[in-house]
Amino acid sequence: MNHFLPHTAKVIKDHKPKYSDPLTVKARETLSVKQRDTQWPAYLWCVNRIGKGGWVPEDYLSLSGDKAVANCDYSAAELNADLGELITVEVEAGGWFWCRNQSGRCGWIPAENVEIVE
Repeated sequence: MNHFLPHTAKVIKDHKPKYSDPLTVKARETLSVKQRDTQWPAYLWCVNRIGKGGWVPEDYLSLSGDKAVANCDYSAAELNADLGELITVEVEAGGWFWCRNQSGRCGWIPAENVEIVE
């Protein structure tokens, strides 16, 4: 995991979440690994025991073949962010930032959509 000291950032390109029901996992949860993302190779498509899938940063997992164990709690939630909005960047993972907006909502945004301002 690549933890990031909080920074204020400005959204330089809108981001709309792609998944309405994102995967969440608990630390030590076992997942099946299906494929690596071609655009974001640090992310693996993982499926939980009830068949729900989502992208998880490889750094958040301990891998063994096509199985993985989550090293920490994780949410694949993406943050809806509008051009010009100020957000707080908390963590970086594989080219994405975990951010908090001014109303307290959290989620992932591609780093390329954000400009650190302090």
